[in-house]
Amino acid sequence: KIDLDAIAVIAHYKGNSDIIMDEQMPIFGGYAGGVEETAIVDVATHLNSMVMSSASWHLDGPVHIRWGSTNTRETLMIAGWT
Repeated sequence: KIDLDAIAVIAHYKGNSDIIMDEQMPIFGGYAGGVEETAIVDVATHLNSMVMSSASWHLDGPVHIRWGSTNTRETLMIAGWT
């Protein structure tokens, strides 16, 4: 989710030629659902970081809703697909 204040901050950073790091981590087992759906959300968050934020680099990785971990079998499968 991005609002006008965040866009103003991004414009300020881009005006100063700053490096922008964007971190978005989709939640497996949350609103996205299963492995396939979370993989789609993961790709969408990556595209959002490049298009909306003009990020210099993007840190992502799905998080398991129950275990709060990025290295469960399901989250590693999602990371491998994306």
